[in-house]
Amino acid sequence: MQRATRLLLASGLTWLLVAYWVADPVAHLVADGGAQPVTLSSGEQFWRVLDREFARWDENSNGMLESAELSRKSIDPTIEGPSAAALATLIRLGRSKTFAAPPFTRANLKRLLTEKRDDKQPDVSKWYAQGVAKLAALKRSVFESDPPRLETIHQGRMGNCFCLAPLGAMLARDPQSVVRCFRQLPDGRYELQLGQFRESVALPTDTELLLSASTEQSGVWVNLYEKAIGNLVNRFKPEDKQAETALDAIARGGSSSRVLELLTGHSVERVSLQFLHEGGDSVPDRAKKLAELRAQLRQAIADRRLVTCGTRALPTGVTGTPGITPKHAYAVLNFDPKRDVVTIWNPHGSSFRPKGKPGIENGYPRKDGQFEVPWNDFVRIFSSVTWETNRASTLKPMTESGASPATNRKPTPNKP
Repeated sequence: MQRATRLLLASGLTWLLVAYWVADPVAHLVADGGAQPVTLSSGEQFWRVLDREFARWDENSNGMLESAELSRKSIDPTIEGPSAAALATLIRLGRSKTFAAPPFTRANLKRLLTEKRDDKQPDVSKWYAQGVAKLAALKRSVFESDPPRLETIHQGRMGNCFCLAPLGAMLARDPQSVVRCFRQLPDGRYELQLGQFRESVALPTDTELLLSASTEQSGVWVNLYEKAIGNLVNRFKPEDKQAETALDAIARGGSSSRVLELLTGHSVERVSLQFLHEGGDSVPDRAKKLAELRAQLRQAIADRRLVTCGTRALPTGVTGTPGITPKHAYAVLNFDPKRDVVTIWNPHGSSFRPKGKPGIENGYPRKDGQFEVPWNDFVRIFSSVTWETNRASTLKPMTESGASPATNRKPTPNKP
């Protein structure tokens, strides 16, 4: 009895230590010789990982980690845990639109991690620590919840709202239709049926999991979807224009109309609202055009067809509606003609509370990405609406499935 009690206490202490290690972004190591504990900050730990991995990731041995090298390493399943967190942080930093990162040499990377940051420099040590903690806690089954739930999806560290918005519309319409897209293959890969196309993809690597969307521990199904869509996007480009990896192909934006057509296997119709932004109330036949759009949207929702919408990039000096992301894709979940209200989902999956009365000036209450906008505000805020038709898609890729360099690319070995 005493032995069992001691084992239980020891087990409990172990789990407390693990929880402490994961929750605290500081690494607790033992000094050489084992006499005194050494505490490393997340920045110091990050640098140790980079210093250890630098030569392996520098494929052409030129003393610099190039974006193509980092992309190729991101699909390497042997890069795990802290190494994957370091790699994902570098990729994310290299893609930053607000900070011009220096070339990734050893010297530059060490300066980034040891010198005092200015206001524009991201806290990459924090990014790294968050990545380590996320991987330690992550559940890696494909579907943790049955069925998958829209409110758990959060867009990741890529500009791929254009492929998540159609998925959100599909999930809201029928969650089981999303589940039916997935089939495990004998080799452990997964085949996804996306409209008329089939794409097989490997389970996401640790690095890919840190860069792509999350589902609040509801499985990696959305990450598999992103890789499959990335492969398809690549296949519609000439081989010499294709991205290094599936995630690279969707990292910097794209067409939600194209993805909506790929996902459903049906052609789509798109209506631009740019004429309203340019001409306002003086646009000829304005009322007629909006009445036609309203009727088309109402019919599409009644027919259970998928619908997306998008915002434009704001002109310099123009302030948009709070809580509405410019140049962003959204899913349209519903249109209530009696209330004249459109229900929308933002792929970021975040919540928002307006400071003042809801409207164009203050924004609209949002929970888990979902919010309602009155019709008259909707056509002023959003720049386009796209919906699925009942006509078969005629899209034809330039390369066959599996022919894309990113589809079955294996990690590139270092040069001797």
